[in-house]
Amino acid sequence: HFHFLLLLRMMTIMQWGAKATTTMSAEDEASAAAASTAPPASPPGQPSFDLGAKLSQRLREHSADRDRTQRRIDQETNQLQQLFKSAPKRPRDTKAVLQQNAKQTERDRTSRSLPLAQEKALIRQIDAIEKQIRQHSQVEQHQHL
Repeated sequence: HFHFLLLLRMMTIMQWGAKATTTMSAEDEASAAAASTAPPASPPGQPSFDLGAKLSQRLREHSADRDRTQRRIDQETNQLQQLFKSAPKRPRDTKAVLQQNAKQTERDRTSRSLPLAQEKALIRQIDAIEKQIRQHSQVEQHQHL
């Protein structure tokens, strides 16, 4: 962020300097040329270094990198939100307690003589407990994503 601000300030200064030189009168130009010493020209065969072009290139690279990073952050955020939305509900009891309840209910069903309606109710209760156990497995699998 600091480099970006520095780059922007340098480009503004360079543009201001370019505008100031175009609006100078001939007398001002002559006095400025006499008062200042021009930097030495680059020797033949060596390319000249343009600070404005280099800073503009760095700005473009930095902006492209920042945009790539922002797109990746947005994609990862969307994926994370989808995982939160698709998370299965966790049953209140632990898996071990549910398994113990299923065993106890099955033992009650098989060890006692019950009317058909009560036996069917126990079977439905066992199926509901097994469904909760499967939900625990789904929650554990989802957490490993």
